[in-house]
Amino acid sequence: MPSTVIAHDHLNRLRFIRRCRDLGFTLDQVRDLLRLSTQENQPCTEVNRISAEHLTEIEQKIADLTRLADELRRINGRVNAAGLSRIAGLSKLYPRRYATTPPTMSATTKRKRGELLRGRECEP
Repeated sequence: MPSTVIAHDHLNRLRFIRRCRDLGFTLDQVRDLLRLSTQENQPCTEVNRISAEHLTEIEQKIADLTRLADELRRINGRVNAAGLSRIAGLSKLYPRRYATTPPTMSATTKRKRGELLRGRECEP
C-alpha cells in the first residue's frame, strides 16, 4: 500500500476523531465508533446504542442550559446596585444534585446567607 494512501487514511481517521470530540462524544464512544466503522457487514445495533446514549446526554444538557438561560434572564431583570450577592434565588445556579446550596457550605454560612437574603430580593 503506498504511503500516500496510508497517510490519507490516517488523516481521515483523525478528522473523524476530532469531529466526534467536537460533537461531545466521549473517547470511549469514539473508540467504539472507530472500531465499528472498520467491521464490514455489522448490524447497526451498537452504533444505534451509542448514538441514543449520546442523544440522551445532549437532551439533558439542552434542558439544563434552558433552565440556566431562564434563571439568568430572571436574575438580569432583578440586579441593581446591591450586587449579585444579595439576590435571593441565586443558589438556583448550582447543579440540581446540590439542591439549593453547595455541598461545602457550612451551617453557619447557610444561616448568615439566609439572614442576608431573607426579604432582600433586588427590585426589578
